[in-house]
Amino acid sequence: AVTVSLSSVELPATERAIPDEKMMQATIESIPLKRIADPIELAKPIAFFLSQDSSFVTGASLVVDGGKTADLNAGH
Repeated sequence: AVTVSLSSVELPATERAIPDEKMMQATIESIPLKRIADPIELAKPIAFFLSQDSSFVTGASLVVDGGKTADLNAGH
């Protein structure tokens, strides 16, 4: 099994979940890359795991979150 942990993504659902500009800016500021992911930035790593290129990958977890998890683990 492979898991992909995602961050905030530019989608209509994100805009509905964070409709307030102040809340959206706080979300952006909480991400070390200081932006929300474009959907393709998440689709490409997922496509890799769905492709034959990952045929020997198992038990892996990939974090695609603009550095948020690493930042939290560093105590920020």
